[in-house]
Amino acid sequence: MKKLLFILLLTILFLLNSCNKANNDLEKLSDSEFITLIANNKNPIKGLLKIDSLIDNNTFYKHKLALIYYHKASYLIVLRKHAKSIAYANKSLSLFKEEANELYIGRSYNLLSIDNINLNKETEALKQINIALDIFKKLDNKREEVVALDVLARLYYINKDYDKALDILKRSLKIYSTLDAKENESATYGNIGSIYKEANDYKNAIYYYTQGININKKYNILNSNSLQDLGLLYLKNNNPEKCIDLHMQSLEIQNKTGHLYLQKQIYDVLLDSIKGKTLKPSAIIGRYFNHLPNYMLKRDSIIKLIDKI
Repeated sequence: MKKLLFILLLTILFLLNSCNKANNDLEKLSDSEFITLIANNKNPIKGLLKIDSLIDNNTFYKHKLALIYYHKASYLIVLRKHAKSIAYANKSLSLFKEEANELYIGRSYNLLSIDNINLNKETEALKQINIALDIFKKLDNKREEVVALDVLARLYYINKDYDKALDILKRSLKIYSTLDAKENESATYGNIGSIYKEANDYKNAIYYYTQGININKKYNILNSNSLQDLGLLYLKNNNPEKCIDLHMQSLEIQNKTGHLYLQKQIYDVLLDSIKGKTLKPSAIIGRYFNHLPNYMLKRDSIIKLIDKI
């Protein structure tokens, strides 16, 4: 019995030491290293919860905890779990306000505005994105300002004020022309492409989508949104083979990034296409139809994973 208790005590001491070591290791990380740790985790939500459980407000910097909440909110946006994302974004906002971290206060408001746009709470979203813009202008942070401008443009786009949305996005492109880092510029080009698509100006839409795709390739950015949008545009122009080809490229990217909701979106389009809901059956017989059962299984497994989060 004493031997068993001794072993149990050693086990507890080992676990406590492991937790303390984990805390110490995390404390040594810079913000960028900490963010990289989160971003590179194969299962971000599971990994974040594990890290979160090691942290106590009294033993670790609140700043790191705020970063965890912020990146949880960001990841939940990708999964379209906006109510959960808002909860974490508000937690991060509260902690960043305590330390008067203007940059991340603005970023947290930016996240909240995106969530509220997707929940059709446009008045709240407009208020939040304007707060974010005011902060980024005060900080003279052009990189963050253009990201916020894109969100503002989306609000006008949803309300079908395409001229206003286009004006804002072209302001973003002018700002990008003054920046060295242009990685996020691809999203702006894609958003402009979406406006021209709505206006049935397919020539300009294809041009702007393609510009966004080229920027992603130049900077090795794993972003499939423009590929998907361009694919749907080709479908609308009666080029179904090109649509499927671009969606297969999108799927290859999303398999690398692990964004479950975006993978599901792509499989939805492929399945609808292969089943003949959006394409003529002759366009896919022999080339894609044999993959139908496999695509259905993969899509269903992704849905189950999303439901667990």
